[in-house]
Amino acid sequence: MKKLVLLALLGCSAQPPTKVHYMPNVLNNLINIYDNRSREMPICLLGNKKGDTYIIDDIKIPVIYSANNVSTSFSPEICQNKKYLGMIHNHSDYCQPSEVDINRFIHDKKAKIETIVCEVAYPDGIRLSTTRK
Repeated sequence: MKKLVLLALLGCSAQPPTKVHYMPNVLNNLINIYDNRSREMPICLLGNKKGDTYIIDDIKIPVIYSANNVSTSFSPEICQNKKYLGMIHNHSDYCQPSEVDINRFIHDKKAKIETIVCEVAYPDGIRLSTTRK
């Protein structure tokens, strides 16, 4: 059985949050959006920081110019508001950030998190994996 995996990169700061929490309605929407999706789909993550946790409580879909199974071209302007925390998108072939993902994350001054969704065969459900850059 294949399950969705969320892999998150957290930005550097003096004391970066160590957890990411997706509100149930957001997680449900993400699961439905990414279920069996072969083309990359970027989505803006919105929320806030509470203690040592980023809380994702909303999402926005940016204008997408083109997308295939390994890349996407989009305009993130719709996402740039005070609740913007970063981006989430899917990979169909591998479960790690690409060089393009890492560079975009580093150069996006407002991004605090970059999340990659991928499908992995796990018998016991969704796995959340977090790493700091």
